[in-house]
Amino acid sequence: MSTNEIRQALKTEIDSDRLGEVGAAHDVFELLTKNYPMSGSKIDWKRVPGSIEYCEEDQSQERFVEFFDEMCARFGLNGLVLYIGDGLTGFALAASTVDMRQALPVRRPTASLLHRSKCLVVHVHDHGR
Repeated sequence: MSTNEIRQALKTEIDSDRLGEVGAAHDVFELLTKNYPMSGSKIDWKRVPGSIEYCEEDQSQERFVEFFDEMCARFGLNGLVLYIGDGLTGFALAASTVDMRQALPVRRPTASLLHRSKCLVVHVHDHGR
């Protein structure tokens, strides 16, 4: 699926500002590298307090959505979600947990870009709670 096809699949959410493009994926990732420890060309999530890295063989859309729901429930997440593609998209997306959940692939089969990572990583930052 090309970047234009992905934008088209998510057009309703993007046009209504439920999903926002926050820049080129490369540029957003570069900003993250200034604030997170790196291991080669990736963020070293094992060195980030509060992060969870979860890998499994089941790469299905359904499992991705289950993981997203589990992490939101487990940590009471209700803030901003940032999605940066790993080569599948040329742009980064931001949305509330509710809006991102509604854009996930089980609800939108044509928008399957949001489930293709081999590992799912969540970084929980409680902003001093």
